[in-house]
Amino acid sequence: MSVAQASPGIQSRYDRDDQATLLRALVRSNRPGRVQNDAEPVPVRVPMIAIASGKGGVGKTVTAVNVCAAIYRQGIRVVLIDADFGTANADVLCGISPTRRLDAMTQQRLSRICVRTPAGFGLVPGSVGMKHLAKGDVSQRAMVRHAAQELSAAADLIVIDTGAGIDETVVGLCLEADLTAVVATGDPTSIADAYALIKTITLRSRSRGDQPDLGVVINQTRSSREAHAVHHRLAAVSKRFLKHDLAMLGWISRDGKIAESVRQRSPLLAVRARRGGARDLARLSQTLLGRIGLLDQGGNRVGL
Repeated sequence: MSVAQASPGIQSRYDRDDQATLLRALVRSNRPGRVQNDAEPVPVRVPMIAIASGKGGVGKTVTAVNVCAAIYRQGIRVVLIDADFGTANADVLCGISPTRRLDAMTQQRLSRICVRTPAGFGLVPGSVGMKHLAKGDVSQRAMVRHAAQELSAAADLIVIDTGAGIDETVVGLCLEADLTAVVATGDPTSIADAYALIKTITLRSRSRGDQPDLGVVINQTRSSREAHAVHHRLAAVSKRFLKHDLAMLGWISRDGKIAESVRQRSPLLAVRARRGGARDLARLSQTLLGRIGLLDQGGNRVGL
């Protein structure tokens, strides 16, 4: 597999247990208007989308992989960072066996970790079995900023597949992204955990003086009516207790072809499927691109 092209980058002096801190710093350094204390802000601006979920098993990573496949088909250079520490498996869904993962960022330039998937988009494979993540040192930010510049040179858009739940790493990545898409199903436990994540992101964001841009994606739904009913439940609670208007970013139909694509280790949208879940995923990608300003109201590319 070919390595995604990027500019020369970082040297290797990181502690192997600092992945979460490094990734948060990488993402933070790429946001507009953020001036770090130890260096100038990164000159290149690349939008970022975090795809998260309150609990596992709701199809978060499958959604992230297929959204990236759909976006790449539109001629947009997109890189997916698998930040699901401990159980990273985006590479499995893409049908690749990487020789380097995110922990190798401590020893390699990011451009040598980012691989080209068969679907065309770039992937930074996540780590497996990383349970203990130490806090990073402020002096590491400058080196991480070089990694951000590297990735910015290789992509028009960065998508982050976070872990499931509401731990500090997940919430931190969502706070630094331009848009967070929370994936949920109609299962009551999924709805409850999705709201817990939405609440945590919203309150943390407000404590910093920001207003989060986040919305929900309803997965494995039997109809658009069911999807809107799930969204209504989440939106009503968010409005009542958080005073937040929760956006409906899209829904994905329950489709046996999606499960089949997982078994075949190939994104459904790597082929030109147009019905069912494939149609919904393609529509979701359009909505996400429009939300962050890479597509105009007519569906035309802008800002690239």
